[in-house]
Amino acid sequence: MRRICLALTVVAFLQSGQADSSGALLTDANILTALDASDSIDRAAAALEFEGIAEAVLAPELLEVIRAGRHGRVGFAVYTWAAGRNVRVVVPWTLIGSADDARRVSANLRAAASAKRPSPSDPLAASGEGFLWYEFRTDISAAIEHGRELLDDAPYRARRRVLNLCANGEDNVGQGPSGARDRALAAGVTVNALALGERADLGSYLRERVQGGPASFVLEARAHPDFAEAMLRKFLMDLIAARPAAAQPAG
Repeated sequence: MRRICLALTVVAFLQSGQADSSGALLTDANILTALDASDSIDRAAAALEFEGIAEAVLAPELLEVIRAGRHGRVGFAVYTWAAGRNVRVVVPWTLIGSADDARRVSANLRAAASAKRPSPSDPLAASGEGFLWYEFRTDISAAIEHGRELLDDAPYRARRRVLNLCANGEDNVGQGPSGARDRALAAGVTVNALALGERADLGSYLRERVQGGPASFVLEARAHPDFAEAMLRKFLMDLIAARPAAAQPAG
């Protein structure tokens, strides 16, 4: 009888905190990644962005950290961005809490990497309809605004909500990204950034105009083959930051 009571206590403990008062499923973090699909990203570079995330989500160390969280799962989604509201959700909100989840997400990303890119004369190119890459400038502010909306609409609830924005250039549309970044911070979103490419000043620009929120950071991937390693580092840092302060390693 004592063993039965102990087992029931363990089950109750594991099930506690799995949903909030509204019934929404809880996660240790909701992580949203925004991939640059503007004019300055060519087809090969775009494919490497997708492949880099596809590799990162399969890393055993990532799943180990996810499982070590209070809820043992994260909310995860990916979208591409260019100018204005021309964004495409590549991976809708999904849970990653197991190796099977990670493999499914990775397969979806690799499938998206093979999507057709339109020619400038294609009538669908103007709207981006049916494509993941299209001919537009670099509108970081719109990318952040859309990311905030996607995080607000997530079907899961998490104390830490993160937008990881990838870019290989500065915002060249409108007033720049600072206002959108500040609105995201006011909504409780942490904004991280990954600087892609050889521009030595891009990291500083993203730190000043895009980065913000608790435990936020900017990483740099000088060559596109470094993207997978950089994305893995970003995800691990996001999850470590999501831990309660007492559970984080000292130093």
